[in-house]
Amino acid sequence: MPTIDLASKTGGRAESRAGADLLGVAKDKNSADVREVIYNSWKRSAPLVPKEIKSAPADGEDAVIRWHEQPTAQAVSRLERAAAALLEDGNYAVNVTDEVGRVVWSAHYNSKLRRLAETVNLVPGTRWDEASIGTNAGGLALRMRRPAAVLGSEHYIEALAQWSCYAAPIVHPVTGDALGAIALATRSSHGHPLALGVAKSLAEIVAAELSRIDVGSQESIACRFMGRSMVKHNGQQILLPGRQAEILALILLHPEGLSLEQLHAYVYDDGGGSLSTIKSEVSRLRKALGGAISPSPYRMLANIRFDANDLMSALRNGDFAQAVILAQGGEFMPKSSAPAIIEHRNFIEASLREAALKSRDITSLLTYATRSPYELDVLEHLAEVTPPGDARASTIRAMIQRALAD
Repeated sequence: MPTIDLASKTGGRAESRAGADLLGVAKDKNSADVREVIYNSWKRSAPLVPKEIKSAPADGEDAVIRWHEQPTAQAVSRLERAAAALLEDGNYAVNVTDEVGRVVWSAHYNSKLRRLAETVNLVPGTRWDEASIGTNAGGLALRMRRPAAVLGSEHYIEALAQWSCYAAPIVHPVTGDALGAIALATRSSHGHPLALGVAKSLAEIVAAELSRIDVGSQESIACRFMGRSMVKHNGQQILLPGRQAEILALILLHPEGLSLEQLHAYVYDDGGGSLSTIKSEVSRLRKALGGAISPSPYRMLANIRFDANDLMSALRNGDFAQAVILAQGGEFMPKSSAPAIIEHRNFIEASLREAALKSRDITSLLTYATRSPYELDVLEHLAEVTPPGDARASTIRAMIQRALAD
């Protein structure tokens, strides 16, 4: 397992120290002059990323192709104009990642900088999340959901020490979801703290364009039911009682619409409760959502983002990495005892497990195994697809021993 060598990581850190002062970020008193956010990222990176790797891992072109079909890609097209001056001076490259840290768009006018980027695989179709390449600005911005800078040797792997990078998350204007990150990359000798503000401004331009493209004049509802339930209506979080949350989830799972009798059966199944009780709950839910539920049959009338549906869509598209990200919060409505909710919860878990047993994405499999540590067959599959010399192999063996012991 890789360890954090603080002696080598903190010696001669003139640029990092200066950057920390200029950016006004707290330093960790136990790690010389290393900023706390960087030190914590190193600790997260150590079990997963060998420091000696030279470049980011490839993730294929399918994700890039799918991304170009999304509204975010349309919004990013405005960056060419907004970033023109920045690109023309030749010192910076602009990169955009998707929500799991894959580079999906790049722009740079300097051929030398482009070749330098290619040496570390800073190109579309590669993984730049923290678990794949260690401490980097784009990965930190996605993880923390706020702008981040990583200067020179603050990067976890030595191959990135010649770079300084500044990134900001792209936040959906209604749902608040982090849709990706915009990162400015330059040689470490050309880094400047003001670049962090530029990255933030570019991300805000994309969010504003998304507001025009994706939101329009219709109402929008975003629902998260993997783990802790959360519902946002036109960007504002609303609190729903457990029964209303269950009803909303069931209506979302049946876009064709549900009759009162069907909804009653899905919620109770054993004949408990009454039709009038369900009808009253739907009325209160409709009011909370601004009338976004039709009266008969019950179905949604607004634009909907629903994480459980997004997860299953990712699995159908073969995007195990995205599915794992969506599943990290926990199981589907874990506190619900409604029979139809339990059935769908089991279906999601079985589908995730089946996809895990087919995947060879070590990073995503490790994330899944951390979430579901007792899936011994998945752990054994992970051990099989991990090369013997991979620094993560010892971590995986330890996970298997813990699963066997318990």
